[in-house]
Amino acid sequence: MAIQVHRGVLKELGDGTTTSTERSSSTLYSYIEIEDGQMLRDVLTASCLDGKLHAALDSTEPVELHVQHGGGMPDLLVALRLGEGRTFATDLDKDSGMRLMYALVACFVVIGIALLPVLGAGLIPLFIAWRLWKKAAVLSETRAHVRGLPNAITV
Repeated sequence: MAIQVHRGVLKELGDGTTTSTERSSSTLYSYIEIEDGQMLRDVLTASCLDGKLHAALDSTEPVELHVQHGGGMPDLLVALRLGEGRTFATDLDKDSGMRLMYALVACFVVIGIALLPVLGAGLIPLFIAWRLWKKAAVLSETRAHVRGLPNAITV
């Protein structure tokens, strides 16, 4: 699942639902409409990019939205280039949960292989390990994309 880059003037933001925790907050927009007719559905933005997105909506200059496809979950806005050329990106390096995720994958694989002879019960942990592996791969791809953006300001 590659990062999709959408360019154009923002026309409208759909209804947004904000979710907050102790460490972060995010807003899920039902849609983001770009002036040329593109419509992005169910886009999740981190609170750090939410203000920039609203500022881009008030501007008449074209913007560039970098969106990671969610694969059954909401898409994630990972970077936003404003009309004046500045790029703002979500700081994905501050979450160091990758080691834990890979450790969980290894545990579920071991449990799955051990339980496989028991009427195929090991297929469930193996499936969970596969899903975690896919999520880790998407996160690694997104981090690489954000690191590759020239002069990006991580917020």
